[in-house]
Amino acid sequence: IYSLLLENVMLPYAKHFLGRGFIYQQDNDPKHRAAKVRKWFRQHRVTFLEWPSQSPDLNIIEPL
Repeated sequence: IYSLLLENVMLPYAKHFLGRGFIYQQDNDPKHRAAKVRKWFRQHRVTFLEWPSQSPDLNIIEPL
């Protein structure tokens, strides 16, 4: 399901509004690390940045 969301929502939106040079950021959730999802990113040549899950140092809303 996550790869369908990437395919049908994220990718068209990103290409339209951000162009080809965008970097997709996602946390370390198991669905983001799945082999099928990693393969999808390779096939579509989307660069992604893995963000540590549960990291208050990197989450600006956590201290609130």
